Order: sequence, then C-alpha cells, then structure tokens
Amino acid sequence: CADALHGTRRIARILTGLRATSRTGRLETREVDLTNLARDTALVARAKDMSTPIEVRGEPLRVVGDEVRLSQILLNLITNAIDAVADVPDPRVEIEVGMERGRAVVDVHDNGPGVSDTLRARIFEEGISTKGRNGQGLGLYLARPLARAHHGAVQLVSSGPSGPVFPLALNLPRP
Repeated sequence: CADALHGTRRIARILTGLRATSRTGRLETREVDLTNLARDTALVARAKDMSTPIEVRGEPLRVVGDEVRLSQILLNLITNAIDAVADVPDPRVEIEVGMERGRAVVDVHDNGPGVSDTLRARIFEEGISTKGRNGQGLGLYLARPLARAHHGAVQLVSSGPSGPVFPLALNLPRP
C-alpha cells in the first residue's frame, strides 16, 4: 500500500512537471535516483498491460537531471518493449540501471521479435513504428532529443534472437 501511494505521488509530480516543461521548454534539473525513477516509470507502464512481467535491476544511482523528461524517455522505451512482447508466449521486459564508462546507463531489453534490418536504420525517425496502424511513431523520435538535452543518447544496440536492447546513456553530473 505504501509503494502504491509513493508511486501515485510520484506520478502526480511527473504529470505536473510535464505540463510545466511543455510550456517552458527548459529542463528543470534536480537530484534524481535513476533506479527508483525506472521502477516508478515501470509501474506506470504496467498499467498498459498488467500481464507482462517487468524486472528492474540496479543499485541506487543518483544523478542530476529533469525527472519528468527522463521519465518520459523511459516510459517510451518501456511501453515499446511491452508492445513488442504482446504476442510472445513468455513475455519479458528487463531494465538494468548502472554505470558504464563513466555514464549513467539504463538498458531496456525485451524478448520480442526484434527490429528488422530495414527498419533499424530509421527506427528513430518521426512516424516510424513497428506497431503498424497502432503506433504513431513518436516514442523513439521524441526520446532521442530528450536524451540529447541531458547530454546523452538513446539507441538500438542489439536486435538479435533474444530481442532488442535500447540503452539510454546519460552524461549527467553526480550529486
């Protein structure tokens, strides 16, 4: 019950922040625990599909960034992963938070069918979707500039037989 209340309060704060940042266009940075943010965002994403297991792993990782925009990037990546495993017999979404080469990294991995080679080169373009008529092609398109605003990047690094991996790598100051 306490986790649900904590998650609800964080969601309300994120929604308030989204409204504010959409008006100003500026990042509102503060200290954020990236691992907790990934967990809370996964809870929000689970509302879309309660049957897909989402596992978040990682030690607390405090960075300075815009919590709302970081959450939006993660939400786009996680909901894409959930959609990708919709027709998989044993769906799985895994999120790993940690440090890699001095950067905060959040890997979002699913065991879906992956991204075709032809689509791979264009996956971050506006209007490109793997969901056919059910997708608008905005999630990854919007995630990329939000990551850049945090001196980072989001990319597709693997789309092998075990599914795609989309890491969000951020050059964010540590508090």
